Amino acid sequence: SGEMQVHGAFLEVDTKKVQFLGQHPLQEQILSKPSKQDVIRTAKDPPVPPLEALASLVAGNKRYTTGHGGTLQVNDSEVKKALCSSGQNPIAVIIGCADSRAPIEIIFDMKPGDLFVLRNAGNSCNEKTACNMKGSMDYAISVLRCKLVIVMGHTQCGAVTAAVSAVRSGGASDLGPTAIGHVLSLLTAAAERAVKELPNGTLEEQVALATEYNVQETMRKVMVHSKVANDAVTRLDLQVHGAVYDLFSGEVKWLGQHPEV
Repeated sequence: SGEMQVHGAFLEVDTKKVQFLGQHPLQEQILSKPSKQDVIRTAKDPPVPPLEALASLVAGNKRYTTGHGGTLQVNDSEVKKALCSSGQNPIAVIIGCADSRAPIEIIFDMKPGDLFVLRNAGNSCNEKTACNMKGSMDYAISVLRCKLVIVMGHTQCGAVTAAVSAVRSGGASDLGPTAIGHVLSLLTAAAERAVKELPNGTLEEQVALATEYNVQETMRKVMVHSKVANDAVTRLDLQVHGAVYDLFSGEVKWLGQHPEV
């Protein structure tokens, strides 16, 4: 931040003269590398509080969008050994879309061990307690001690677009018994709400609104149908936030916590 400078100097005892050496010639390179203390966070360390974790994600996305991402690389053998032998301590659970254009660790400029990532088409989950997505999240909360869950959609989502298109054409109730039809059925409520609220909107406008509603719907399901998450949120030990990633700008729009649940 430039608030402090470190300079070297050499004192000649006989002449009592001081020769100033200036700043370190490799200062920029040194400062670009995080200390090992910042890099190594294992299961032996305390869990990261939710707001601190959220701030790390916001800062990481800012690095990514400004072209400063990728500097927090893990190449040190000591760091790798610690991550392998002492267990993981991720700062957050991310429930995201499987879209290949939304690589979650890269978006947030995170390292191995930083995020517990769960992905499927449409960043969705069902109403049942026995659900792979919620079960994996429960493990991260109860065993890995994660204090933050992020449900993140993204612009131009193919699954949301297909669900909205089905609603617009009147075929939302006939998505079929296929696996794809099942995935789209989980997005129908958000799609119907968006089309109802924007009856004269374009497909793009309705998809953008449905994307945010789908994030909120998954947040609701996570908190209502997971006892682990519900209990943790109730005792203020966990926060669940929503977000939407912009494929073009790379920026994450933060939606905050659920407005109702």
